[in-house]
Amino acid sequence: MNYLPLTMFVIGFCTNLSLSVTENNCENGDIKCRDNVQCIRNRGLCNGYVQCNDQSDEDPDFCRETQCGRSEVKCKDGLQCIFKSDLCDKYEDCDDGSDEEEYGCKAEQCLSYEVKCKNGLQCISKSYVCDNDIDCDDGSDEENCNEAKRNINSFMDYHRAVSGLKKSK
Repeated sequence: MNYLPLTMFVIGFCTNLSLSVTENNCENGDIKCRDNVQCIRNRGLCNGYVQCNDQSDEDPDFCRETQCGRSEVKCKDGLQCIFKSDLCDKYEDCDDGSDEEEYGCKAEQCLSYEVKCKNGLQCISKSYVCDNDIDCDDGSDEENCNEAKRNINSFMDYHRAVSGLKKSK
């Protein structure tokens, strides 16, 4: 255990106190701020929101050097990490707006459980196709759908999800 000496002035008298500061006393998944006192969630690093009282979790030099988590990507300015699922979702999550740039969205590869909208700007879950709800900006997820196709797709997707089967091509 480390002790941090602290000098306090109380009504004109000088008193020496020691505050106990234990090392690595953060809970699982948490990290210590630079002040070595406050703990924040690891996912709170470089996300555009100051959580450490000393602002060390959003320090530009620190954030440029910080690697994003497995399910995250770094914004073009190198300062923020956002979830991959937040790319090209019509909401600017990066302070620099790079997560919604048309060029980047068209180049973005969809995940295995997603499909690209006809305009090439968005990836949506395959389960959103022909579900009577427009999810693509261009409405392409609801084009050429008929009731029979909707019913069989819903049934097959449900059956595959329950039984763990993969879709056949």
